[in-house]
Amino acid sequence: MKRSATATRTSFYCLAVAAATFLCVAAGVPADALGQIRVQAIHNAPYAEAAVVDVYLAGQLAADDFEFRTASEFVELPPFIPPGSTLNVDVTDAAATDNSAPIYSEQITFPAGSTIIVAVGDPLNRAGNPPFDLIPIPAIESGQTAGSLSALFVHGSPDAPAIDLVDRKSGAKLADDLSHGTFTPSYVDVAAMSYALGVSPADDTDESLLAKFLAFDASLADSAIVVLASGFVDQEPSIKFLAVLPDGSESFVAEVIDVYDARFGPDTLANFAVEGIVTRARGRITYVQQDSAAVAVFQTSGAVRDAVEAGDIAMGDTLIVSGDRSDFSSLQQISPSNFVVLSRGHTLPEPQVVDLAELAANGENYESELIRVTGLIIDPAGDATFNTSTTYDITDASDQSNAVSLRTPSSSDTDIGGVPIPSLSTFEGVVGQFSSTDPAVGYQLAPIEATDIEAQPNVGIEDNSELPADFALLDAYPNPFNPTTTISFELPTAAEVLLQVFDVLGKQVRVLESGSLPAGRHEVTFDADGLSSGIYMFRLESGDFLAAKTVVLMK
Repeated sequence: MKRSATATRTSFYCLAVAAATFLCVAAGVPADALGQIRVQAIHNAPYAEAAVVDVYLAGQLAADDFEFRTASEFVELPPFIPPGSTLNVDVTDAAATDNSAPIYSEQITFPAGSTIIVAVGDPLNRAGNPPFDLIPIPAIESGQTAGSLSALFVHGSPDAPAIDLVDRKSGAKLADDLSHGTFTPSYVDVAAMSYALGVSPADDTDESLLAKFLAFDASLADSAIVVLASGFVDQEPSIKFLAVLPDGSESFVAEVIDVYDARFGPDTLANFAVEGIVTRARGRITYVQQDSAAVAVFQTSGAVRDAVEAGDIAMGDTLIVSGDRSDFSSLQQISPSNFVVLSRGHTLPEPQVVDLAELAANGENYESELIRVTGLIIDPAGDATFNTSTTYDITDASDQSNAVSLRTPSSSDTDIGGVPIPSLSTFEGVVGQFSSTDPAVGYQLAPIEATDIEAQPNVGIEDNSELPADFALLDAYPNPFNPTTTISFELPTAAEVLLQVFDVLGKQVRVLESGSLPAGRHEVTFDADGLSSGIYMFRLESGDFLAAKTVVLMK
């Protein structure tokens, strides 16, 4: 029966102590005497034939049911075994009852102090596969410099090429030209903080990364850690980076995956990282976008929330954040555990221009993404300015059903509270979602910044207390003009309108307005920059109403 990693560590320790006690008593040495040799074992051979093994040290069972990707804690060998002693180490199948038919045997010389033994390779020694081996590595059990983190890197992936390991933020190379079964010559001392690590082919640049990781944090100050490439590149178990502490505890280093995969990957997805541009960051929610996929990072309190409040995470940052994925009423979000701001001051992704009908039909494709919706009519429901934590009905030319709403976040998460509600607006911001029953509905425009909602560009609405009696297209003023003139029209009721400009040959040169507008008088600016002098016709269509007038551009 397989045991847990904790059981393996306890078994290794207890059996080693039992063996040591037996030998100590036989030699007349106190069992609790201080030893001179300390050993930790790490199982990193990914082949199925060695998935679970037993380990014998000097003929004594030292580790029972030792599983792949687990480690023992450091244990002391009996004190009468002097440094420099050579002991036989046997590895057997876990089903074996003794060490008479080992998978692998090796005599290992143990120096004074601490040693890590790492199992790697193929126990069947098939052609083309790295042979099974036990690699002894001189070790330390705490940081070499006060307050720092001491890290040792081991290449244990049989089919991975020789690699370099780079700190992507500083450009420093932490490991150079490591091939399978090799390790850094000594522990690398680094500041105890979070790191964006990149794995590249040996002696290549950071531009051709094979993998990206988010590793370490401030809690590892004064620690020593071993990081191993573990598993296969092209088969299962798939390659991961395994971090092992002296007490035998182990965890995977969070690998950076595409935001799209984080959004649409399996429900079991956990302990991963994403990298992208921060498009909005305020209060509890930070939105991260990579290409045309985005995800919300949610934290009520913690390091990410504190960094947002302090301005250390802001729009335009390249952010790497790790954690687990959760689902809050159909909104995919990351509960963060670690982060690094890789760089700052980037241009935000260009918003995708969509309408409400598209959001209603395909909202999941835009969730948390930066978008732009024009011709937006917001039902203020009696509010002159936006209230926070409020849902407003919205429509545009494409959808009058209120299938998509506008939801202002809570006061800690938005700056929109108190901003006047325009009669016609453009929304440029992120898409939220809230549905406790159906993940195909509940999409919302989520204004975060006060500038996410602006009055419709080039449209001014005069006092509509006395509405026009009929549709009308008025003369442009000034006329002639250079390079701008104002075109006015009147609507007795809310209506769909199309206002276009044509040259004398009938070729359309501008669309000044297209969409649903409320009743009233409207003014639109015609900017003729880039057009040649001459006569132009502007035409207004609204239902059965059609009218046209001319204007002269004189440059």
